[in-house]
Amino acid sequence: MDAKNTCYGGRTHRSNLVSKRIIMFQNSRSVKLRHDQTPSQASYQTENAGQTIPVTQTSSSLNQTCITMSQEDLALKMRELWAEHVIWTRMFIMSVADNTADKAAVTERLLKNYEDMASAMKLYYGNDTGNKFGDLIEEHLLTAAALVEAAKAGNNTAADTAEKKWYENADEIAVFESSINPYWNKTALMAMWHDHLKLTKDEAVARLTGNYAADIEAFDSIETQANMMADSMANGIVEQFPDKFRM
Repeated sequence: MDAKNTCYGGRTHRSNLVSKRIIMFQNSRSVKLRHDQTPSQASYQTENAGQTIPVTQTSSSLNQTCITMSQEDLALKMRELWAEHVIWTRMFIMSVADNTADKAAVTERLLKNYEDMASAMKLYYGNDTGNKFGDLIEEHLLTAAALVEAAKAGNNTAADTAEKKWYENADEIAVFESSINPYWNKTALMAMWHDHLKLTKDEAVARLTGNYAADIEAFDSIETQANMMADSMANGIVEQFPDKFRM
């Protein structure tokens, strides 16, 4: 069956997998949602320049009104991985902030995420590329952990060093992703990763300072933004390998 003529489970969808649009304002960097966009229009936009950057370059391969079962499975898998990424990062922040005895166990579970992400990438890009991606995500997680630990200890020098390394790693991830998939836009990926880092730092600072309302608000934004990152990854994979998602 042709994916363009087949509805999975009788459910109709708009053209691609991304369901929302994230607007990133250059000054405030706050996440705002608009629900009036078609999925293929997922983008980051700077308020000052008024420039919209597509998250995923689109082709005609997904110009369809429905998605296939395999597309649905990939979208759900990516959302699961990103949900685990932000949830276990949050658990680690809480463990450090509250000096709980579960930090070692939480850290072990958090670091499983980079292995799971690597495994997901290997299905489409092979072992070497999947392992490289996993290494970059591991560095992202370990650097985030170092930043939280330094902030908790009041070591501003170590925190600043970790944060600089964190952003450098984020850019490296974006460059790597765009190098293996022509449908992943490097500029938009960098913006997404920077926003992910900014929101995670907001969450950590709020938790460490006991501002629990702000902590919860930050995580709500993190959860929404993580879903968008997951969807953009899934969308790009489907664009690049359409023959794998016909059924």
